[in-house]
Amino acid sequence: MYPIALSRVLNTAARLEGVNKFLGTHIAVSGVTAAKTSGIRLRPAADVMLKGKKEKLAVLEPVEDMTDDQIKPYLEAYELMREGTPQALEIFEQFHRRWPNDRLAEFHLKRLRKGEIGCTVKLKRK
Repeated sequence: MYPIALSRVLNTAARLEGVNKFLGTHIAVSGVTAAKTSGIRLRPAADVMLKGKKEKLAVLEPVEDMTDDQIKPYLEAYELMREGTPQALEIFEQFHRRWPNDRLAEFHLKRLRKGEIGCTVKLKRK
């Protein structure tokens, strides 16, 4: 049996694997892990409410292959979405037209089109 702290880490890591499928990312990194790394380019993916948890978990995606021309409008759109600004939808639509294969941006675009606001995503399954 693992010590409780290690068990929580392993549980969160396993849950992040499922978050990838939901968000359309390939690698999901928690904000706690991201804070302990350096030299890795990351973009915010969502603040996730895992089923059975009471606190949001910041989730980021490594994006070593993204250029500044791509990351800058994504970060702008994400920040507008975080603030609940309606303009986020327009910026994500422009982003998606330019980079239609970005599954995370497509995920957020679909959320915004449904009228959702903010960056918090609640997961109903583990």
